Amino acid sequence: MAKKGKEPVSEEDKKRKLNKASLKKLRRIYGFLMPYKTNFSIGMVCLFFSSGLSLAFPELMGQLIDASTGEPNPDFLKNIDGIAITLIGVFLLQSFFSFFRIYLFALVSEPAMADLRKALYGKFMSLPMSFYDSKRTGELMSHITSDVSTLQDTFTVSLAELIRQVLILIVGITILFVKTTQLTVFMLLTFPVLIIIIIIFGKYIRTLSKKTQDALAKTN
Repeated sequence: MAKKGKEPVSEEDKKRKLNKASLKKLRRIYGFLMPYKTNFSIGMVCLFFSSGLSLAFPELMGQLIDASTGEPNPDFLKNIDGIAITLIGVFLLQSFFSFFRIYLFALVSEPAMADLRKALYGKFMSLPMSFYDSKRTGELMSHITSDVSTLQDTFTVSLAELIRQVLILIVGITILFVKTTQLTVFMLLTFPVLIIIIIIFGKYIRTLSKKTQDALAKTN
């Protein structure tokens, strides 16, 4: 009786790591954005401005509360009316930059993903017939649809939110460190706990996402 050996681990089941091969694949994906790099660059500028303006909101709200509880200040920029008008201006500018950031990223992601779909279809048409003996057409079409949609969401939402949150984190911690060192140190001490929770929750979400895509592929 033959011994049962360990089942080989497929590439999809292996834990995805950030290495040279994955970075090469990432560069290939970002290559589809290069024809639209002008709109992408302008969108990134709008992202930086909208993220920077969001940091002014807590400061202005604090000044507004101080002005409402303290003595009236003759300086227009330090009384309630001046601070309120400045706050409205910040909101208007932030909405302006946020709109063009979303609009420009959509102008980039839509044609880039269309080019990616065309490249995938062209690759599938050039594969030998033996490839389709082991891969079902419905499964391939499902992965094209779902995976490309995931990439589109990554370029339009996830990437922008990642850069925005990192920028807010770095600039916000710097401002807090200048204003109140003790509060900043206390907040930094909570980071390890939050990171552990995010890692555990992220693995759980990734598992559910893979199961969903596999089930959808089998259904198709």
